[in-house]
Amino acid sequence: KDKMALMECEARRAYSVELAIAGLPGEEGEISGDTTLTFESRDDYFYALCSDGMGRGEEAKRTSEFVGKFLMRALAFGGARETVLHLLNNTVRSRGRECSATVDLFQLDLLDGSATFIKSGAAPSFVKRDSSIFRIRSGTAPIGLMKSIDSEKIRVEVKGGDYIIMISDGISQSAEESPWLLELL
Repeated sequence: KDKMALMECEARRAYSVELAIAGLPGEEGEISGDTTLTFESRDDYFYALCSDGMGRGEEAKRTSEFVGKFLMRALAFGGARETVLHLLNNTVRSRGRECSATVDLFQLDLLDGSATFIKSGAAPSFVKRDSSIFRIRSGTAPIGLMKSIDSEKIRVEVKGGDYIIMISDGISQSAEESPWLLELL
């Protein structure tokens, strides 16, 4: 119209995720302090979270569930990761009793395929591509232990057909302690 064109464009997701989650009860039938969640945000990110509440039983489970729900709600609506993590850390610290939880958060941009792990006190994660295995680890402290958050953001390259394996510290403290894990992968 009058030598002007109006175009409306929309980005389409180029990536999708297939997933599986497995868990076991704690020792001697005790409640596991682990929480695992997956969700997508309205700004086209896929998230996978593994959180382990420190301690044992019901209290550990409540803490890790709180961490999971907090992150899911804040990130699903497009909250800035660093801001959300700082708010989470301050909220956990303000609960009036000593509590903390690990955060192992995997983020995949479903539009361009860029991926990031955000780790706070979390066990190693793995990326399996064909016959190669890449270990992703961090030496940070869990959420809620320190006044300021201790987290590490690790960018990873993922390709179609890769497997992302996230585990709790109850599975393996190191590859040397659990050669069966690397053999399984």
